[in-house]
This record gives sequence, C-alpha cells and structure tokens, in this order.
Amino acid sequence: MFKNILSVAALVSSVLAAPTPTTGGNHPTRADTPLTGVTHTVVAGQGGLNFEPANVVAQVGDIIQWDFLPANHSVVQSNFADPCQPLADGSGFFPGFEFATQEGKNDNVFQIVIEDDSTIWYYCPQLKGEHCKKGMVGVINQDFDSNERTLAKHKELAAGVEEIVVPSGTQGGEILNASIAMDVPRVSEGGDMSAPMSEQEKKKLRNRLSQRAFRRRQAECVRELQSRVQADQRPESERVEALQKENRMLRQQLVDLQSNMSRMMATMQSLNDSVTKTLDSTAHGDEALVRRDTNCQTDMVPIERINHRPASDQPPSDLNSFDLTATELESLPGQTGCLEPAAETSGTWFDLVNPGGTSPLYSQIPNIWSHEYQMGMQPYLAAVNATEESRMMLGKHYPCTNSPFSDHIQLLQHMLKNKLDASGSIQSVYQPVLMVLSMFNSMTRPDVMAWYAKTRFFHIIELTAWQLYPSSSTFEKLHPRYRPIKAQMENAHPLIIDWIPFPSVRDRLIQLHSANPHVDQIFCDAVTGYVVETLMSDLVLGAEPVQVYVRVTDLINTMASVTAENDETVAVLPAPDVASLFSSPAYARAAFNKLNMDKGAGYYKIDPAFFGKYPELYDQASELTAAGTPLKPTFQKILTYPKPLSHSTVETYRSFIDFSLDAINMIIQSPGSGSELRSR
Repeated sequence: MFKNILSVAALVSSVLAAPTPTTGGNHPTRADTPLTGVTHTVVAGQGGLNFEPANVVAQVGDIIQWDFLPANHSVVQSNFADPCQPLADGSGFFPGFEFATQEGKNDNVFQIVIEDDSTIWYYCPQLKGEHCKKGMVGVINQDFDSNERTLAKHKELAAGVEEIVVPSGTQGGEILNASIAMDVPRVSEGGDMSAPMSEQEKKKLRNRLSQRAFRRRQAECVRELQSRVQADQRPESERVEALQKENRMLRQQLVDLQSNMSRMMATMQSLNDSVTKTLDSTAHGDEALVRRDTNCQTDMVPIERINHRPASDQPPSDLNSFDLTATELESLPGQTGCLEPAAETSGTWFDLVNPGGTSPLYSQIPNIWSHEYQMGMQPYLAAVNATEESRMMLGKHYPCTNSPFSDHIQLLQHMLKNKLDASGSIQSVYQPVLMVLSMFNSMTRPDVMAWYAKTRFFHIIELTAWQLYPSSSTFEKLHPRYRPIKAQMENAHPLIIDWIPFPSVRDRLIQLHSANPHVDQIFCDAVTGYVVETLMSDLVLGAEPVQVYVRVTDLINTMASVTAENDETVAVLPAPDVASLFSSPAYARAAFNKLNMDKGAGYYKIDPAFFGKYPELYDQASELTAAGTPLKPTFQKILTYPKPLSHSTVETYRSFIDFSLDAINMIIQSPGSGSELRSR
C-alpha cells in the first residue's frame, strides 16, 4: 500500500508540474462550462466613473468581457449587502490593476465565463477618486423579481460605505490580449451573429477551445488522483466501515420507499373501492333521489338567517304582550337550507354522519373549507352556497358549514322560532331562549357551564332574543358591546362571531375569517382571553401597586376545583402570593368578586396574547386590549367548542324544545296556574 501511495503522489506531482498553455492571463476560469459562443462586452470608464452597460443579462456559458478606458480601472466581485468589498469567503474574481491607459482602450481585456444563473455584483476598487462610492458598480443577472435587490439600491449602499477594499491577490477569470481574444459577436455592442468568421478568427477560436479542453482534462485528472490518495491513506477497517454505513443507509432508503409505495397502493385501492361503492349505490338510488327532489319544496323548511336592522327601523313593541307570529324576518343570501321536521332513520342518514367529530361535508366536497380558499366575506358566501346545494342533493337536513358552533346556533334559533310562532301564547321570549341555550351548552360544552354560572353572563340570552325578534324593546336590552356593527348588518357570516363582546374584533373576524375552517377555535381563544385589569397590590400581600391583569377562565377553573364541603370557605385579600390565587378556591373566589367578573362584559378586556396569536385582529385605535403584567397559573385551559351536528343531536334538540314549550303552554293554560306562577 505504501508503494501505491508513493506512486500516486508522484503521478499527481508530475501532472501538477506539467506546462500549462496560457492566453495571456494567469487566472483561468473553470473550463467545464460549455460555451455558447456569445460574449457580452462591458466598458469600464465609459462616460465617467461607471460601467457601460452596468446591468447585463447572460446565459450559462456566455462570456463577460471588460474593456478598460482611462484611467486605471479594475473589477472585483462582491455581494449586494456589502458593496465595495470582496466576497468574504475569498472566492470571486479580481484581475489586479493591469489595465492602465492614457487614452483609448487598454490592449488587454478581462473575461469570465457565466457558470450558473446566480447574480454577480462587482465594483471598481480604485481608491484614488473612490470609484466604487461614486457609483462605479455593476451587476450580472439581477433578480428582477425583487424590488429590494436592484442596481439603484446597490449604488445607494455603495455611496454610504466607509472604506473601499482592494483584494490582497489576483484570482479568477482570464486576462487576454484584445488582439487574440475570441472574436465572437458582442451582444452588448449589438454584433451581427450571422457574420462569417475569417480563417484567422477560426484559428484563434480552435486554439482557445483546445486550451480549455486541456485544462479541463488536467483538472479532472488531478481531482481523481487526489481522491485516490485520500482513499488509500485510510485504514482498511475504516474504508470497510464507511462502505457498510453507506450500504445500511441505502437499504433504509429502499425500505422507506417500499413502505411509502405500499401505503400509496393501499390508499389507491381504498379510493377505488369507495368510488365503486358510490357508483353502485347511486345507480340504485337515482329514482328515489328524483322523487325526493320533487318534494323538497313542500317537505323541507328553510333555515332563515335574520337580517338585523337598527333599532330605529323597528316598530316599538311591548315584550310582555307582543304577538310572536307578527314579526316578519328577512333572510340573507347564502343562509337558507332545508330542514325536515322528522328525518327517516334510513341508511343514508348514518352514512352521512361522521362519528369522529369532523364535518361530514369534508368528504363530499374536498377542501371546500381549507386554507386554499380565501377566508373573507365573499368566499364565505360562495362556499355556503356550494355547501347548501350539495347538502340538498345529499338529502342532509341540517346546516354544515365551516363553523359547527354556528350550525348549532342557527338550527336552535330556527327550531325555537318555529315553535314560538306556532304556539303564539308565550308572553316572554327570554325564558325559552334561556332554556334552549342552557340545554345546548350542557350537551355540547359541559365545561363551559361553570363559566356561565360564575360570570352570570346573560348577554347572549338578550342577543339571541333580539336576533329572533328584532324590535326596539329587544334592542334596548342589548349590552352596548353586543349591539351590531355595520359589517354584521350587511354581510352574511358565522353566527358565533356575534357572541364576541368586542366590536372591532367582530368586524375584523367578519372581513378576514368568515370562511376560516378554524373560526370556532378563534372564538374560544377570544373568550378564554377575557381579562380584568387591577393593581397587583390589591391581590397579593406586599406587592407593588403595578398594573396587572387576570384571565376570567383561570379564576373560574380554580373555583370549580372546590368540593361541596369546603365550598363556603372564605378568604380575605390580599393573598399571600400569586400562586395562592390559582391554587386556593377561596382566594380565587375572593379575587373573582373583587374584580367584578360577575358584573358583565363592561369590565372585560382582552389578553394581548390573543393578538399575538391573531395579529390581524388587533385594532390600534381600540382601548379593549389589557395593559400591564399577566398573572396566570402554570397551565391555562381553553374553552371548547361543539362537534359538528349529527342526526341524534338534531332530534334531541327538537324533542327538548317541543317538550319544554308544550309544558309551559299547558301549565299556563291550566286553571289557576297563571296566578300561581305570578305569585312565584
């Protein structure tokens, strides 16, 4: 092996010592780039301290040639961010100051070959007169898609540099005598590429190409010999280990490839089976589908979306005596649907219900609620209309949009209003609304009932009553923060957005996230982010009077951890430390009462962390963002939202509303019940 190493080393030395043909330059370019035969000429000093042209577009294999006018110019490769300085890694080109001339062009030129499509920035390093700082810079293959990395901005950066750097040594490119330089058409000078070459020019071209071919063969030979030397210097065990490692890596890649191909084949087979099943079932169900479609107008009930109008446009009415059947409601476009009073428990129902908790419509209309769509108001209308058409064709009898939360609310409002209109004898709408919302939260969001019970957050009841029966009476009961804004009145949107007590957040949600498939999560994040501001000295013993804020949900979660036997434990603020506020139910209750968290939305602001997650919802002009330092436990819970509607949920809602309102009507109409109820 030692003899082999010596022989290879000697061969490398002999190759390196071989004479190299030159063309007048001592810094040859890479010779392995196929030439196109096109030369772009740039004149240094044309019309002053500049390059002409300063911006060149060239293809791989083209030659860039610099001609030099008075005085002593040169070129150095740099980058965009650091003008007037050579490349930091020591690469690039610099032919030196070899082109001084008193008049006319210098006899020598400098050439490089374009080896790739990357952008090349360069400058004149002449210190006398500070050529670079005065705009003598240029670029090859500028990125014209970028408005930031332009030649004009590069000149601005160059004008502000403190120092022009001259490289310590020459490198890159070739210095050629102008008389023997390859005389192909100059693109920058508008040369005629169709002009024939003379015999002398052809001889020069053949000579130049043969020299490049020799240098290419020489470089390849040197690289191969060097790799052999390096390989032979390693111990046999090390080389075997490297080969085994490479073999294991390649084998693992083959295993991964086989696994991926198997999964793809299984997926394709599953899709094929699904399509086959669908085609078979459709063939047998065409006749039934036609019959059902002809009866849709009589059997299906439209789900109406209330078009809210300002209170000034509503006729005044008395809630204690108004007729529930007298109010005519308008519906917004894209918000109607088909609901049957009772659905047949056929196989179609259960095929459409997804027990996994995701929207069953996802599988029928691929990506209709995905982020591939814009998420604003117009895309929301388009998606809802497409969903509605698909829902009717599939025989679905409940809404299914990007917001399951809103689907539940819309369905409950529709059912409740139909029942109230049919009975006509209920004297107040607030009690039925309270029962329905309590049932809804208990069924779909049991963790939220503690939040409603502790905060006594009755605003949603008043809001729902106004949405069912818009009038001056119901409008006046709305909390100011829940009164509708222009965007709510004029645009269809998920109903859950109306439940947020911050008008600016509602406005931006409608404009930016109406069609967002995660709008329910945004709502829950917003509610979880309700906070109240206070001074830390009011809550913690010995603390400084600095402003802090506390999340409502954090204190409620601590209060909910109390057991029945110690529910009446009383604590007096300030607490001994911050941890006690979130570990002791008694201190949490004391802080909750101290901060008036049960007094309504008027005391609430929103956690800045919410806008950190959704910065597009932030309104700088709004004063609803909390200020100060957050006081929070180690772990914070986020409120949940309901799963998509299912057939069983729809039937439960229907049964509850029928039973509750029928019971109220029967009790009210029975003899003596009215006076007994009034006495209570």
